Parts: sequence; C-alpha cells; structure tokens
Amino acid sequence: MTDPKKQPTKLDPIISEFATQEEADEYDAWFRQKVQDALDNPGPGIPHSEAMARIRETIERAAARGLAEREQAGFDPAADRAPEEARDYDAWLDREIEESLNDPRPSIPHEQVAREVDEIIRAARERHQRKAD
Repeated sequence: MTDPKKQPTKLDPIISEFATQEEADEYDAWFRQKVQDALDNPGPGIPHSEAMARIRETIERAAARGLAEREQAGFDPAADRAPEEARDYDAWLDREIEESLNDPRPSIPHEQVAREVDEIIRAARERHQRKAD
C-alpha cells in the first residue's frame, strides 16, 4: 500500500501503461504472485495450443466489447491526448517500426519462439520442483 503523504512518482505515458511507479510496482507484485501461484499449482498443465486459443478468444471478446463501448460513448482516442503528446508518440512509434523493418537480423518464426518459451517455463518448473523436494 502506498503512503498517502508521499507524492506518487509519475511515469511517462509513452513509456508506461501505468500512471505512477507505485501502480507499476503493485501490478508487478500482483503479476509475480499469479505466476508463482501457477507454478505452485499441482494440477495438470494446459497445452500451449489450448492456452493460446483461450488467450486469443479472450482478447477478441475484450476488443469487441471495448470497441462497442467506445463507439457507443463516441470515443475518439486522439481526443484523449494533447496534440504534442500524440505527435511525440506517433514519431516514436514510426521510429520503432522503421527500425524493426530495417533490422538486418533474420526474423524468428513464432513456432521457434513458442518452443523457447516452453523450454524456459519447463526449466523454471524443474527448478521450482527441486526447491520443493
């Protein structure tokens, strides 16, 4: 819990999705606990393909719901930003995209990334299991 007397450390909205460092720290602690709870769960794991299908479905539902709510409310994303902030963000995003497109390194196929992430998760589970034993 944050100290109500202490002024929160504000974060740049271009760099962070959180308004303050305190919010970011609280989310980080929550997320780390969720990961630990999942690692501690003795039940069977969910196959990667099933997890990805669930995630895609959740994202699609949330996006559809959010879009419908925004349209109904007359939401204009550009109206939420000061013009200079929007220009700065657009310029930053353009640079990032250009840099990515010009990167001479070969792209990494999704399947390879998924295998590598699965290996990282498997190794973490093994380390965790050794600690528990």
